[in-house]
This record gives sequence, C-alpha cells and structure tokens, in this order.
Amino acid sequence: MKIVDSCRITGRGEALITDEAFTLPEFMRMQSMKKIRVRCEGSQVYLDIIGAEAVLKAGGREFLGFLVPFFADESLRNAIIGREIEVS
Repeated sequence: MKIVDSCRITGRGEALITDEAFTLPEFMRMQSMKKIRVRCEGSQVYLDIIGAEAVLKAGGREFLGFLVPFFADESLRNAIIGREIEVS
C-alpha cells in the first residue's frame, strides 16, 4: 500500500490517503491497526494511527485512508508521499 496524498483536517490531524481501494473487510481490519511504518531515504518513520477512514476521490471511487497526529515538521509530508507503508 502506498501513500498517494495527504491533507490536514483542522482539529483532528493529518489524513493520509492510500492507493488501496476501500472495501468493508479491509476497513474493518485496518481499524485495529495502531502504527504506520514508512521507509524514507534510509530511515524509518513511525506514525500513530488515530483512525482508518474511507476517502472519496474524483470519479466517485473510495480509497482507504488513515488519520494520524499533526506533523511537527511539514517536510515529513513531502517525504512520505509516494512511499510504501506497512501497518501494524
């Protein structure tokens, strides 16, 4: 699964949008996950998962997304876009 986009949700955190098509079974499974691991330029970044989300994109397709805490460093947003992730 890859992060394809992100946006800030005021008062809640950062939404990470993946390329994984939303399905109810996968959504239910992802709700129990606690962390995202992203490999960035020789290091690893761990993000706490606040919640799993369904994200509606142009064309009416839904994709799996995650809500994570606000980024302390905005450069992190650019570093993780297009990266493969692992959830646990």
